[in-house]
Amino acid sequence: INMNTTANIHKRYNLLFTLPSTALTLILLVSVSATLVFTSSFYGKIDILLQPQFFIIFEAVLFVLLIIEYLILKSNSLAIFRRLAFISVFSNGIWLAFVTIGSLLSPEKFLNFLIIGTFLSIAFRLLIFRSVFSNHLRLVLPTVSLQPVILFLLLSIGYDLTKYVIENPVLIGSGLILNLSVLIYLKLVNSASSDILKVPAITMLQAFLKAWTSEEASSLEEIIEMSSSKKIVQTSILKFKTENQNPVVIIPEVHPGPFYPIGSSNLPYQIYKFFSEKKVLPLIMHGVSGHELNLTSKKEVDNLLSSYNNLTKLGEGETCSIPITTKSGEAIANGFAFGDYAVIFLTLSPNGMEDFPREIMKPLEEESIKNGFKHLILIDTHNSQGKTVNQEESGDLLVVTKKILNQLRNAEQFSFKVGYAHSSEFNINFERDIGPAGIGVLILEIEGNKYTILVTDSNNAKRGLREELIHQLDTLGILVIELCTTDTHITAGKVMTTHGYIALGDQTKTEYLVDVIKKLYDKAIINVSKSNFDVNTVKTEVKVVGENMLTDVSQALDKTIRTARRGGFSLVILSMVAMILTFLI
Repeated sequence: INMNTTANIHKRYNLLFTLPSTALTLILLVSVSATLVFTSSFYGKIDILLQPQFFIIFEAVLFVLLIIEYLILKSNSLAIFRRLAFISVFSNGIWLAFVTIGSLLSPEKFLNFLIIGTFLSIAFRLLIFRSVFSNHLRLVLPTVSLQPVILFLLLSIGYDLTKYVIENPVLIGSGLILNLSVLIYLKLVNSASSDILKVPAITMLQAFLKAWTSEEASSLEEIIEMSSSKKIVQTSILKFKTENQNPVVIIPEVHPGPFYPIGSSNLPYQIYKFFSEKKVLPLIMHGVSGHELNLTSKKEVDNLLSSYNNLTKLGEGETCSIPITTKSGEAIANGFAFGDYAVIFLTLSPNGMEDFPREIMKPLEEESIKNGFKHLILIDTHNSQGKTVNQEESGDLLVVTKKILNQLRNAEQFSFKVGYAHSSEFNINFERDIGPAGIGVLILEIEGNKYTILVTDSNNAKRGLREELIHQLDTLGILVIELCTTDTHITAGKVMTTHGYIALGDQTKTEYLVDVIKKLYDKAIINVSKSNFDVNTVKTEVKVVGENMLTDVSQALDKTIRTARRGGFSLVILSMVAMILTFLI
């Protein structure tokens, strides 16, 4: 499970979430409907002299019908007026195109084209309404038919429709068959992934749409929980205590994700808020975890947070080592020894990286014990945008961590001071690549030297940004040990980027980041004072997405889309047959 899977899901759905503004949608709707009225008056029996009055009546009826649709579907968060109006733009546009092209080629058969155009409009609306808004055909069928049928009756004024229908049963039959085919098509699509997922594909689509467009998480979280598994996860917490402040570093084993607002997608901020309300100063970092450790629901997030009220204290102390930096292959480790506890930051920067594999934890914990440490706090800095970590890179991470553990075991330790500052203390505006937990700066002063750790509430960082920040801040006299991101997924999936998320540096300029960090550093310096520490852990049983959930969803989407494409081709053929019939009859 990795961000590439989420990016695949994002790729499948990213075109569903962008709508024109309400003003533009209404302009398009009026333009299309006005052209439809003009075409009908030109080829049909509407008196051209009465066209302005007819147009006003037509538009009034259209907007009344839209309001009726909105009232019928108002309990559905997806059925906003703008979306319903945009669907009308498309359905009436299909109708207009068919009528206009047909009438240009065969003007005497205008009513044929108007009738089949009506059926095409209903078919399109049926496809959308059934897929997006409701599973209940008793609600969908009248709703999708109401607007096209009423508008058709207005546009066909002057014709004896009863006689026309009796004399042209094949034409009417072809329209009905077309709509029946849409229902069959939807049924096939709905069952396409039933062997992979426990829910129909359209139900999954509707749940995704509610989550991504309306931030209504409950439907999708219920589906995810069906395939969830229980897991005991650990959170490590390093507390500092000074005369002025009580900074706390929190490293959860839980992963933020899969995308906002589902599950633990906004976990870093929720943890930040939880500890802030307890009058401590939190810095949330990314543990070694992947998307298989996403929490399934907000209820599970609350469960995790509640467990933080019952921490187990492992030990305490008043000394730490000077930071040590070690490199092996592509991997870089920066580490401190706090008494009998090792704190290690891992990165592959400037090479790209995603979540580090969980498999590296067990051998490294064993290595930590061999070196005399009582607990290992391992931090995935998640600070260089890239692909899934490969086997060679995993090997580098193992080697570099074992090497630094050996060096930290013999490192001399000293008393130390701590200072902390957070962006919430200032009126700072951030772009979307920085989440609501903002930016935090932690300074460790050891033997007269100040070492800085930066944490931003971001989903990874633009490649090379880490090195650029370290260099620019160094010229200002700020020695940065590491840049960490929380891997928040508050924007994951809802953005039109290759990766499906916004990384730190994609929107915020480096110069602005440097200015903000300098401001926070200057504030943290004022707060620097002698500190001690204690190390805590808590183990929590939670429901997680598990090894296969996101992969299953991605595979199900692919299978559903293949079925949809094949069925869509059949619908196109049927539509062409209906068009040909309008010319022949």
